[in-house]
Amino acid sequence: MHHPGNRPRRLGLVLLLLSAVAVPVSGYGFHDALGSGNAIECINLRSGALASSRVFGASGPSALFLNPAALSGIEGFMTGVSASTVTWGEVVVDTTSRTKRAGRGLNALTGAMALRISPSFVLAGGVARVSDNQYDGTHYLPNDPTEPDIDRVEILSVSGGLWEALGGASFEISDHAVAGASAGLRFGGADYAYTFDESFTPFVDSTSEWEWSEQEPCWHLGFVLDDGILGVGTAYTSGTDHYSDRIAAAGRALAEHLGNSTIGFEIEVISPFDANDFIGKLSVSTPLRPEIDLLTGVGFYDGEEMERTGMAYSLGGNYRLGSLLFETAVFYSGRARKSTSFPSEYSDSVEDNWTVFSIGASYGI
Repeated sequence: MHHPGNRPRRLGLVLLLLSAVAVPVSGYGFHDALGSGNAIECINLRSGALASSRVFGASGPSALFLNPAALSGIEGFMTGVSASTVTWGEVVVDTTSRTKRAGRGLNALTGAMALRISPSFVLAGGVARVSDNQYDGTHYLPNDPTEPDIDRVEILSVSGGLWEALGGASFEISDHAVAGASAGLRFGGADYAYTFDESFTPFVDSTSEWEWSEQEPCWHLGFVLDDGILGVGTAYTSGTDHYSDRIAAAGRALAEHLGNSTIGFEIEVISPFDANDFIGKLSVSTPLRPEIDLLTGVGFYDGEEMERTGMAYSLGGNYRLGSLLFETAVFYSGRARKSTSFPSEYSDSVEDNWTVFSIGASYGI
């Protein structure tokens, strides 16, 4: 049912315009849901446990979604699956109150396999969910700033995201140099439902529903130079209408005096030569026993209208049991931005945070 009032129509139009021009960012919040959503951090579980490191974080068949050069670590045949859930929160902060919103749902879902077909060549293929647009928020508007009674209500619900279906390969150029590439289709979309209701009317005053979808080619490139003690590398991901391109450069070193831990650092640039949003990552991989690794990482990032630098923390590990490898990762990220959520909502800042819980298993021979 639709009310012919001008205000609901104007608010719906504002939301539609926001969805069309929103800046590509990465996070769980109102503007993220209307834009490019959140780029999923745990497509590959080892990467997610190492602060979402793309160059040296990726391993196994699902490396083709981040750095296909890492496929060279597969000795024979390997197949793997992983999944994760996310809990997210949004806090709208002003001088007199804090409005909280939260939700949870599916985050990543990945399946891939790879086969070494020669001493220097590995082929792989798979499907993975790579971005998430979920959001569910309600905004209560008082009748008058001096009167606390609720007079109007806005509700925005969003679901959807993007997937990739890829084929890829790695090629060992020399004993220490490896290149890789993957290509395929990025596809999916998001569905939006916006409701505006005035409490003194017996019906819903205005509803708006819209959606977007895309189906475009995409590719990933990677290169690694590593002698087992020191390593450097880079990885590139192409962009599409609702997914920003990104490039990462990284280095790592084996620290024998720290229990043979591997220390890694990475700089990732989202939308290079355009927005140029930077993400810095520091990670540590420690073998506790021959069959057990402990993984941890920390990251910091900047973005649109940031009030303070965003931070990320991760922890995970893996356990080898014969030909099986079990993995888990927990990834947390939080930030604060100088903005608001709903267009008619006042705030000094908005704090977003999300926590991802991931599990996976792979089988290799």
